[in-house]
Amino acid sequence: KISAEVKGASVLSIDIVEKKPEVMVCDGFKEDESDDKCYFADQNGYVFEKITDFPLEDMHDSYFKYYMNSNSSSVTIGNNFIDQNRFSELQKFVKDVSSAGIKSTGLLVSDDGSYELYVDNINQTAAVVYFDDRTPFDKTLSDFVIFWQNAMDKKLGLKEVPVFDYINLRFGNNVFYLIKNGTSTKP
Repeated sequence: KISAEVKGASVLSIDIVEKKPEVMVCDGFKEDESDDKCYFADQNGYVFEKITDFPLEDMHDSYFKYYMNSNSSSVTIGNNFIDQNRFSELQKFVKDVSSAGIKSTGLLVSDDGSYELYVDNINQTAAVVYFDDRTPFDKTLSDFVIFWQNAMDKKLGLKEVPVFDYINLRFGNNVFYLIKNGTSTKP
């Protein structure tokens, strides 16, 4: 944003405000992440700068990452990487997950309305949380937070806090999960 103001007869005051990154957006899957495929986006999901001057490993904790698995388009500077309303809904979901004490590091967005949220297990390994937009995000959030809290409190019939491979929230009130080096179960 640039604003200019004339002060008196001989002074021109120019105020320049640079865009601030809100998130990182990477074209492709999490496993494909590389410096030449990632960009900064603002609070509206507007992509404005390619990430070239910063090593990605230095920014893992600084910015939440969106991964775009899209056959229809790729991430480009000067465009929103996702519909602005959908971006706001996803940002609220991610912030609410964080407010519940669950650390999430990234989100894969697919063309078909399905998502993969990457969260940290108790041992800092990654677990994938599958969900989609067939169920309102607030309902998905509620189901996820209750399930997670029960898992952390060992209320799932387990003797220790589980280390998840995945948690699948795409089946209404039924939550399916797989414990690393374990078997698939349903509470």
